[in-house]
Amino acid sequence: MTAAFKCGEFERGASIYRQLCLSGMNKTGPSYNWGLKLYARLDQHHEVHAIWDEVMQTGFLERDDKPELLITSMIDAVAQAGNVTAACMLLDMMKVRKLEIGRGAWGSALNACKNSNNAAAARFLLDAMSKAGVVPDIAALTAVMSAHKGRPLRKIQELANDLTRLIDTFGISLDPPFVEEHLSCALGGHLLVSASHTEAVVTNAGADRRREGRRIIED
Repeated sequence: MTAAFKCGEFERGASIYRQLCLSGMNKTGPSYNWGLKLYARLDQHHEVHAIWDEVMQTGFLERDDKPELLITSMIDAVAQAGNVTAACMLLDMMKVRKLEIGRGAWGSALNACKNSNNAAAARFLLDAMSKAGVVPDIAALTAVMSAHKGRPLRKIQELANDLTRLIDTFGISLDPPFVEEHLSCALGGHLLVSASHTEAVVTNAGADRRREGRRIIED
C-alpha cells in the first residue's frame, strides 16, 4: 500500500487494503493509515469514514502505541474533502487525549481550509497553531494563502503582511508554490497556468490588483 500510494496507484493500493480486510488478518496502525489516505485520494469518503468507525468501535485507537499518527491520517483524509469541522474535531480529540499535535496535523487541517476556501477557519487555525508553539512551514502558509482566493485585495494584502512577519520571525524560506498562490490571490484568484498566461492576467486586472501583482513578481 505504501508503494502504491507513493506511485499514485491509489486504486491498486485500495485493492490491497480490501484484500487485507477479506483475509481476516488483524490490521495494524500503518494499514489503517494507508487505507485512510488511499480512499481519501480516490474521493471515496464513505470508505474513509467506514475505516474510522472500525478504528473507534474496535477500540484500536486506545491500543495503538502511536494514536497521534492515526488521527493525523484521518485529518489528512477529511481535509481532502474540505471538511473543516471534522478536521477541527479531530484536533480537539488529540488535545483531550493529551497527544502531541504536530506540524503535520496542523498542516492537514489547514489543507481542509484551502480545499473549502474557508479563509476565516484558516486564520483561526494558524493563530491556534502559533499559540500552541508550533512553527508553521511554508506549505502551511501556502494553504492559508490559498484559502483566501477570491477575497478583496485589501484582505490579501493584510494576510501577506501577517505571513511575512511569521516568515521573517522564524526564518521560513519562500518557495515557488507560495509565491504563485500569493500572486493568484492578488490577481483575484485566477489559476495561473504559464508565464504568458500570468502576464495576460496581470495586464487585464484592475489597476490596484495589477500594481500588486507586478510588485509580487518583482519581489
